[in-house]
Amino acid sequence: NKTLHFNIGVTFDNMSNASHENKKHEEAFEFMNKSIESYKKAIELDPNYTDAYYNLGALYVNQSQEVKSIAGDYEGEKYDKEMKRGEEMMKEAFPYLEKVLETSPEDKSTLKTLKSIYFNLEMMDEYNRIKAKLDSL
Repeated sequence: NKTLHFNIGVTFDNMSNASHENKKHEEAFEFMNKSIESYKKAIELDPNYTDAYYNLGALYVNQSQEVKSIAGDYEGEKYDKEMKRGEEMMKEAFPYLEKVLETSPEDKSTLKTLKSIYFNLEMMDEYNRIKAKLDSL
């Protein structure tokens, strides 16, 4: 049941966010991984499940920002490692969000999120492509 797996993903995503708020980051990342598994299972059951693609992309974006925030607690090599980890998570997001655009090409929320991702990753060709789509709406 795709909806069941989607809702399990939402629940674990919420638990992850709550754990981050309580500074229990390791626990939060465990919940994040369970959320990812659940969203991917929903997508496996329905490869056109737009909501699951969007939530999975958003999860990666939100978690990457959390990792970068945590990185601010460190210096030197540990800081660099965590920042790179956050950037890698951000890169995980855009294929799922691009998939949303296949079925909802004018979804402003997805377009704005992609625009921000591509800007942050300095992928200017992709940034300009998405910006042009947004400007045309």
